[in-house]
Amino acid sequence: MRNFNIIVLLALSAVVLMRQPVLRAGDNADGVYSVETGKIRIYAGDSVRSVAVGGPVDWHCRGDGGVYYVTVKAAGGSGVPHIGFVDLQSGDVKFEKKLPVGLDEYAVRKFMVSEGIAYILAELKLSTGTERILERININSMASDRRKDVLDFHVEGRDLLVLAKSGSDIALTNNEISVPITLPGEGGLRISAIIDGRMAFVTNGDETEIADMRSGRALYRYANNKEFLTPESHNMVIQAVDSRVSEQDDREMIFYKVFVNGTESGRTNSGPANLLREFRIKVNANEYHLVKLERWVLNTAKGRYDRENNIRQPQVERIFIPMNRIVKIMVKFDGKKYHFDVSPLYK
Repeated sequence: MRNFNIIVLLALSAVVLMRQPVLRAGDNADGVYSVETGKIRIYAGDSVRSVAVGGPVDWHCRGDGGVYYVTVKAAGGSGVPHIGFVDLQSGDVKFEKKLPVGLDEYAVRKFMVSEGIAYILAELKLSTGTERILERININSMASDRRKDVLDFHVEGRDLLVLAKSGSDIALTNNEISVPITLPGEGGLRISAIIDGRMAFVTNGDETEIADMRSGRALYRYANNKEFLTPESHNMVIQAVDSRVSEQDDREMIFYKVFVNGTESGRTNSGPANLLREFRIKVNANEYHLVKLERWVLNTAKGRYDRENNIRQPQVERIFIPMNRIVKIMVKFDGKKYHFDVSPLYK
């Protein structure tokens, strides 16, 4: 299985390289273009055509056989954003329209247009910080809608792929299909490549996750300088430890019963509160699982372990287990609250 995964990874990586040649600005079968201040230059053979637009070009992209651009025009002491379109064949500016959004309220991170729909990924500047949103604008009617908590997106035709937060989870969605993404560092996550309209590569710069958006599965994850442990006898490891508090008795003996999806699945080893206790299990991959720990403490007077009261019990956690890797759930108890950290295991 390990060799098969490596072969799949190398094959997918080779496809990415073959599908992503080094291009000049705006190079594809429709022509080559570059952008200068207030101008779009179209290259056809040995000739160059310079097309003047209504102002400095802040963002641009190819789509629908031409170049879409956004320019901000001065009006009444403030900037008014407009979207325009240059036909690559004729070199004509087909239209310029005022955008129904004020770009001064946020910083644009990505701009794409497909089949007459403009997509603007922006970071709103709020008094409490920043918020990522995806603005979708129908260029014909200028009607718009907004989706919050979007980290990145990609569009081909009307097929929109969105990387977004939902509570504490992050997922890649396409219509009704959703694939959880377990990479850390949400602020730096991006969609790095799409292969054959279904294989999506998501990266944080150090690690990459490959998702099949047709089957709805996270297929593989790899790191630049590390190798993951492969699941054989188990794919979930639970480790629990107490952060030492002043009133804690170092001789206090503890273990945790482990419930997975409501079923008692086993228990950790017993040990002093400040030493690590562990439990391993193999569960279905590519699924969410409800994990509940139950804390038991040795009653030395009675010579038995008793279940602690509900105040000192952890809450149920919803954990996604991807394919082809082992997930570690580290549980720390500080005497008042439990802290959960979920990460893959490396060699």
